[in-house]
Amino acid sequence: MSEWPAYRQEAFGDPYLVWHDGPDFTEFQARFAADPEQATRMLAAGLAEGDALAARTPRALALTPGQRAELVRLLTEALPTANPGVRLEAGASLFALTGSPEWSVPVVEVLSSGAHWGVRLDAAIRLMAFPPTPGLVAGAVQA
Repeated sequence: MSEWPAYRQEAFGDPYLVWHDGPDFTEFQARFAADPEQATRMLAAGLAEGDALAARTPRALALTPGQRAELVRLLTEALPTANPGVRLEAGASLFALTGSPEWSVPVVEVLSSGAHWGVRLDAAIRLMAFPPTPGLVAGAVQA
């Protein structure tokens, strides 16, 4: 059994409050600073369980180049089989970590998918961070 659910609760708090009020990254940031390898393993476990919070969290971290590369690898590997929530957060995090607007593609895909309206709304919100490239605008218009 994965350690992610217990770790998630300790690092972020009650799941309902994380959903309702939004995540507070303070405790996770402290854990990451103290033991980045353990925290990264836990994010990988969260990604494996399909938790969008694990895909969102890298945007809240101060990273060394090596840590950044490791998180880019984890997020990129998770994308092909990820659920819509993870896909949109991974795309947004990959953009934040790399600066490459190509990562809007999974976010636009979620926006134009048959996913729950709340997930599609989150995708639309995440797209605000991306530069308005012709491909992104065209994809958003089609959604």
